[in-house]
Amino acid sequence: MGYSRRIGAPADQTSKDQDPGGALASQTELLWTGGLALLLLVFFLGLFVARGFRFPVGPDGPVYLWWTRLAQVEGLSAVERPGVPAVVLALSGTLHLPIAAVAAALQCGLGVTLGLSAAMLLRARDANDRATWLLGGTLAGLFAVHLVSGYLANLALAATFLAAAVVLALGTRRGALAAGALLAAGGFAHPQFFLVALAILGLAAAFAARGPRARSSEAARTGEDSEAAHGGISREAVRTGQALLAAVGVAGAGFLALRLRGPGVLY
Repeated sequence: MGYSRRIGAPADQTSKDQDPGGALASQTELLWTGGLALLLLVFFLGLFVARGFRFPVGPDGPVYLWWTRLAQVEGLSAVERPGVPAVVLALSGTLHLPIAAVAAALQCGLGVTLGLSAAMLLRARDANDRATWLLGGTLAGLFAVHLVSGYLANLALAATFLAAAVVLALGTRRGALAAGALLAAGGFAHPQFFLVALAILGLAAAFAARGPRARSSEAARTGEDSEAAHGGISREAVRTGQALLAAVGVAGAGFLALRLRGPGVLY
Protein backbone atom coordinates (compact mmCIF):
# COMPACT_ATOMS: atom_id res chain seq x y z
CA MET A 1 0.00 0.00 0.00
CA GLY A 2 1.15 3.52 -0.74
CA TYR A 3 0.29 4.61 2.79
CA SER A 4 2.61 2.07 4.42
CA ARG A 5 5.63 4.27 3.82
CA ARG A 6 6.90 5.91 6.96
CA ILE A 7 6.93 9.65 6.90
CA GLY A 8 9.53 11.28 9.14
CA ALA A 9 11.01 14.67 9.75
CA PRO A 10 13.52 16.06 7.27
CA ALA A 11 17.19 15.32 7.89
CA ASP A 12 18.02 18.88 8.84
CA GLN A 13 15.06 19.04 11.18
CA THR A 14 16.11 15.75 12.78
CA SER A 15 19.62 17.06 13.40
CA LYS A 16 18.18 20.19 14.95
CA ASP A 17 15.96 18.09 17.21
CA GLN A 18 18.95 16.03 18.26
CA ASP A 19 21.03 19.11 19.09
CA PRO A 20 18.62 22.02 19.50
CA GLY A 21 21.10 24.19 21.37
CA GLY A 22 24.11 23.58 19.14
CA ALA A 23 23.63 26.54 16.82
CA LEU A 24 22.79 28.86 19.69
CA ALA A 25 25.84 27.71 21.63
CA SER A 26 28.09 28.34 18.62
CA GLN A 27 26.69 31.85 18.19
CA THR A 28 27.16 32.53 21.88
CA GLU A 29 30.77 31.38 21.78
CA LEU A 30 31.37 33.52 18.71
CA LEU A 31 30.02 36.54 20.53
CA TRP A 32 32.19 35.86 23.57
CA THR A 33 35.25 35.42 21.36
CA GLY A 34 34.48 38.66 19.53
CA GLY A 35 34.05 40.40 22.87
CA LEU A 36 37.45 39.14 24.00
CA ALA A 37 39.06 40.37 20.79
CA LEU A 38 37.40 43.78 21.18
CA LEU A 39 38.50 44.03 24.82
CA LEU A 40 42.14 43.32 23.97
CA LEU A 41 42.08 45.63 20.97
CA VAL A 42 40.72 48.52 23.05
CA PHE A 43 43.33 47.78 25.72
CA PHE A 44 46.24 47.96 23.28
CA LEU A 45 44.90 50.84 21.19
CA GLY A 46 44.04 52.89 24.27
CA LEU A 47 47.64 53.99 24.76
CA PHE A 48 47.94 55.28 21.20
CA VAL A 49 44.60 57.09 21.35
CA ALA A 50 45.12 58.57 24.82
CA ARG A 51 48.68 59.73 24.17
CA GLY A 52 48.32 60.47 20.49
CA PHE A 53 51.23 58.21 19.54
CA ARG A 54 51.85 57.72 15.82
CA PHE A 55 54.89 55.47 16.09
CA PRO A 56 55.52 52.02 17.58
CA VAL A 57 55.99 52.15 21.33
CA GLY A 58 58.77 50.54 23.32
CA PRO A 59 62.56 50.62 23.29
CA ASP A 60 62.88 48.45 20.17
CA GLY A 61 60.30 50.32 18.12
CA PRO A 62 62.91 52.44 16.30
CA VAL A 63 64.98 49.30 15.64
CA TYR A 64 62.16 47.65 13.71
CA LEU A 65 61.52 50.83 11.76
CA TRP A 66 65.19 50.93 10.82
CA TRP A 67 65.22 47.25 9.85
CA THR A 68 62.13 47.76 7.71
CA ARG A 69 63.66 50.72 5.90
CA LEU A 70 66.88 48.77 5.43
CA ALA A 71 65.00 45.77 4.01
CA GLN A 72 63.11 48.08 1.69
CA VAL A 73 66.37 49.32 0.19
CA GLU A 74 68.81 46.41 0.58
CA GLY A 75 66.44 43.43 0.67
CA LEU A 76 65.30 41.07 3.42
CA SER A 77 68.62 39.23 3.47
CA ALA A 78 70.22 42.35 4.93
CA VAL A 79 68.08 42.03 8.08
CA GLU A 80 68.79 39.60 10.90
CA ARG A 81 65.08 39.00 11.60
CA PRO A 82 63.25 39.41 8.29
CA GLY A 83 59.76 38.32 9.36
CA VAL A 84 58.40 41.54 10.85
CA PRO A 85 59.92 43.86 8.20
CA ALA A 86 58.47 41.66 5.46
CA VAL A 87 54.96 41.85 6.94
CA VAL A 88 55.21 45.60 7.56
CA LEU A 89 56.40 46.27 4.02
CA ALA A 90 53.72 44.05 2.51
CA LEU A 91 50.92 45.71 4.47
CA SER A 92 52.31 49.18 3.91
CA GLY A 93 52.53 48.66 0.16
CA THR A 94 49.12 47.00 -0.10
CA LEU A 95 47.19 49.45 2.07
CA HIS A 96 49.26 52.51 1.07
CA LEU A 97 49.92 53.42 4.69
CA PRO A 98 53.06 54.78 6.38
CA ILE A 99 55.49 52.17 7.67
CA ALA A 100 55.40 53.62 11.18
CA ALA A 101 51.61 53.38 11.36
CA VAL A 102 51.62 49.79 10.10
CA ALA A 103 54.27 48.76 12.62
CA ALA A 104 52.25 50.31 15.44
CA ALA A 105 49.08 48.57 14.25
CA LEU A 106 50.99 45.28 14.02
CA GLN A 107 51.89 45.58 17.69
CA CYS A 108 48.22 45.77 18.65
CA GLY A 109 47.09 43.10 16.19
CA LEU A 110 49.66 40.56 17.34
CA GLY A 111 48.77 41.22 20.96
CA VAL A 112 45.13 40.43 20.23
CA THR A 113 46.17 37.35 18.25
CA LEU A 114 48.20 36.04 21.17
CA GLY A 115 45.29 36.39 23.58
CA LEU A 116 42.81 34.74 21.20
CA SER A 117 45.21 31.89 20.45
CA ALA A 118 45.66 31.22 24.15
CA ALA A 119 41.89 31.18 24.61
CA MET A 120 41.37 28.76 21.72
CA LEU A 121 44.11 26.48 23.02
CA LEU A 122 42.33 26.24 26.36
CA ARG A 123 39.02 25.76 24.57
CA ALA A 124 40.49 22.80 22.68
CA ARG A 125 41.09 21.18 26.06
CA ASP A 126 37.55 21.71 27.33
CA ALA A 127 35.09 23.63 25.18
CA ASN A 128 32.39 23.49 27.86
CA ASP A 129 34.46 25.39 30.43
CA ARG A 130 33.87 28.77 28.84
CA ALA A 131 34.94 30.76 31.89
CA THR A 132 38.37 29.12 31.91
CA TRP A 133 39.29 29.74 28.29
CA LEU A 134 37.91 33.26 28.33
CA LEU A 135 39.82 34.13 31.48
CA GLY A 136 42.97 32.45 30.20
CA GLY A 137 42.79 34.32 26.91
CA THR A 138 42.19 37.62 28.71
CA LEU A 139 45.14 37.17 31.06
CA ALA A 140 47.45 36.00 28.27
CA GLY A 141 46.47 38.98 26.15
CA LEU A 142 46.86 41.50 28.95
CA PHE A 143 50.24 40.15 30.02
CA ALA A 144 51.34 40.23 26.37
CA VAL A 145 51.63 43.99 26.84
CA HIS A 146 55.23 43.34 27.91
CA LEU A 147 55.93 42.08 24.39
CA VAL A 148 53.61 44.51 22.63
CA SER A 149 55.62 47.39 24.06
CA GLY A 150 58.37 47.16 21.47
CA TYR A 151 59.44 43.55 21.12
CA LEU A 152 57.75 42.81 17.82
CA ALA A 153 59.83 39.79 16.79
CA ASN A 154 59.30 38.05 20.14
CA LEU A 155 55.61 38.91 19.99
CA ALA A 156 55.25 37.52 16.48
CA LEU A 157 56.95 34.28 17.47
CA ALA A 158 54.81 33.91 20.60
CA ALA A 159 51.60 34.54 18.66
CA THR A 160 52.46 32.09 15.87
CA PHE A 161 53.62 29.48 18.38
CA LEU A 162 50.30 29.55 20.22
CA ALA A 163 48.38 29.55 16.95
CA ALA A 164 50.40 26.51 15.87
CA ALA A 165 49.53 24.78 19.13
CA VAL A 166 45.84 25.41 18.46
CA VAL A 167 45.80 23.82 15.01
CA LEU A 168 48.10 21.04 16.21
CA ALA A 169 45.53 20.20 18.88
CA LEU A 170 43.12 19.26 16.09
CA GLY A 171 45.08 16.03 15.71
CA THR A 172 44.92 15.97 11.91
CA ARG A 173 47.59 15.93 9.22
CA ARG A 174 46.38 19.23 7.84
CA GLY A 175 46.59 20.69 11.32
CA ALA A 176 50.18 19.46 11.64
CA LEU A 177 51.14 21.02 8.30
CA ALA A 178 49.43 24.28 9.23
CA ALA A 179 51.26 24.24 12.55
CA GLY A 180 54.54 23.79 10.71
CA ALA A 181 53.80 26.77 8.47
CA LEU A 182 52.92 28.93 11.46
CA LEU A 183 56.07 27.88 13.31
CA ALA A 184 58.16 28.68 10.24
CA ALA A 185 56.57 32.12 10.06
CA GLY A 186 57.57 32.65 13.68
CA GLY A 187 61.06 31.46 12.81
CA PHE A 188 61.41 34.16 10.17
CA ALA A 189 60.39 36.70 12.82
CA HIS A 190 62.90 35.53 15.45
CA PRO A 191 65.33 32.77 14.37
CA GLN A 192 66.98 32.45 17.79
CA PHE A 193 63.81 31.85 19.76
CA PHE A 194 62.55 29.68 16.91
CA LEU A 195 65.07 27.11 18.12
CA VAL A 196 63.59 27.37 21.61
CA ALA A 197 60.10 26.79 20.19
CA LEU A 198 61.33 23.71 18.34
CA ALA A 199 62.91 22.39 21.52
CA ILE A 200 59.66 22.85 23.46
CA LEU A 201 57.63 20.96 20.86
CA GLY A 202 60.35 18.33 20.62
CA LEU A 203 60.08 17.67 24.35
CA ALA A 204 56.29 17.56 24.04
CA ALA A 205 56.59 14.97 21.27
CA ALA A 206 59.02 12.92 23.35
CA PHE A 207 56.68 12.86 26.34
CA ALA A 208 53.74 11.99 24.09
CA ALA A 209 55.72 9.12 22.56
CA ARG A 210 56.75 7.85 25.97
CA GLY A 211 53.16 7.65 27.21
CA PRO A 212 52.03 4.64 25.17
CA ARG A 213 55.22 2.77 26.00
CA ALA A 214 54.67 3.26 29.70
CA ARG A 215 51.06 2.11 29.39
CA SER A 216 52.20 -0.84 27.30
CA SER A 217 54.66 -1.92 29.99
CA GLU A 218 52.02 -1.61 32.67
CA ALA A 219 49.52 -3.58 30.60
CA ALA A 220 52.09 -6.31 29.92
CA ARG A 221 52.97 -6.50 33.61
CA THR A 222 49.36 -6.82 34.72
CA GLY A 223 48.41 -9.12 31.83
CA GLU A 224 45.71 -6.80 30.55
CA ASP A 225 44.69 -7.13 26.91
CA SER A 226 44.32 -3.57 25.80
CA GLU A 227 45.23 -1.41 22.87
CA ALA A 228 48.05 0.08 24.89
CA ALA A 229 49.66 -3.33 25.19
CA HIS A 230 50.49 -3.23 21.48
CA GLY A 231 52.85 -0.35 22.07
CA GLY A 232 53.65 2.06 19.26
CA ILE A 233 53.94 5.81 19.09
CA SER A 234 50.92 7.93 19.87
CA ARG A 235 49.22 9.95 17.17
CA GLU A 236 49.97 13.10 19.15
CA ALA A 237 53.70 12.44 18.94
CA VAL A 238 53.48 11.69 15.21
CA ARG A 239 51.56 14.89 14.45
CA THR A 240 53.94 16.97 16.54
CA GLY A 241 56.89 15.44 14.72
CA GLN A 242 55.28 16.20 11.38
CA ALA A 243 54.80 19.83 12.43
CA LEU A 244 58.44 20.06 13.50
CA LEU A 245 59.69 18.64 10.21
CA ALA A 246 57.45 20.97 8.21
CA ALA A 247 58.59 23.99 10.22
CA VAL A 248 62.28 23.18 9.83
CA GLY A 249 61.84 22.50 6.12
CA VAL A 250 59.95 25.69 5.33
CA ALA A 251 62.11 27.93 7.52
CA GLY A 252 65.32 26.33 6.26
CA ALA A 253 64.30 26.75 2.63
CA GLY A 254 63.37 30.38 3.26
CA PHE A 255 66.62 31.31 4.96
CA LEU A 256 68.63 29.42 2.36
CA ALA A 257 66.88 31.34 -0.40
CA LEU A 258 67.69 34.62 1.32
CA ARG A 259 71.34 33.67 1.68
CA LEU A 260 71.73 32.46 -1.86
CA ARG A 261 69.99 35.44 -3.40
CA GLY A 262 71.84 37.97 -1.31
CA PRO A 263 70.85 41.59 -0.73
CA GLY A 264 68.49 43.04 -3.25
CA VAL A 265 65.87 45.76 -3.54
CA LEU A 266 62.43 44.74 -2.26
CA TYR A 267 59.90 46.05 -4.76
